[in-house]
Amino acid sequence: MPSSPKLNVQLGTDFLGVKAVYIRKMLDHGLLVSSAFYLMYVQKEEYSEKFIDALDIVFENIGKIIERSRITEKTGNNRKRSGFARLT
Repeated sequence: MPSSPKLNVQLGTDFLGVKAVYIRKMLDHGLLVSSAFYLMYVQKEEYSEKFIDALDIVFENIGKIIERSRITEKTGNNRKRSGFARLT
């Protein structure tokens, strides 16, 4: 099944860093995410609202990180890679 919306940031080589920050910040809100979101009919409206509320906060925070050119600092050591890996 294809995903619904997909996160695609036009930042060249910084994309993987932004993705790592996005995943970590969404975890802070209790949401395990990736760059794809699979919306299902069975999901409760409260889950969608929680996701959207957290997304607003996280994107605002990421925007500030990008403006200050602090992506590399926020991604930490060895975080710019694609594919599956442990988050800890």
